[in-house]
Amino acid sequence: METDIYYTSEHHDFAARGEALRIRKVENPKSGKETCLITYKGAKLEQIGFCPVSPVEKQRLYLRKDNMTACLDDVKGLGNYLELEILTDAEEDIAQGRVAPVQETFDDIRSALLASGNR
Repeated sequence: METDIYYTSEHHDFAARGEALRIRKVENPKSGKETCLITYKGAKLEQIGFCPVSPVEKQRLYLRKDNMTACLDDVKGLGNYLELEILTDAEEDIAQGRVAPVQETFDDIRSALLASGNR
């Protein structure tokens, strides 16, 4: 199943100019996994007030096991980073006490970083 959500704004009427800005949600019927894609059809983004920022170039190694993905990134000019993602049914997991709510998790991470002297 695909769902397209189109956008407009007070400062730019995409439809009136024959342009389109949308997010397309694609759900895999077998796995139930949802992917979102941003698409834009129209003039160059710079012509409607958007400015590019520095690109982030990286080599990424994906490691997957069950519902967890670890990404090892070698970011050009910045170094190495680790990104972890665990796919869950968040509402059920929070209700069952298996995971903390997102804000609580961020607060715990922030406290740990402050305690270690990282800001």
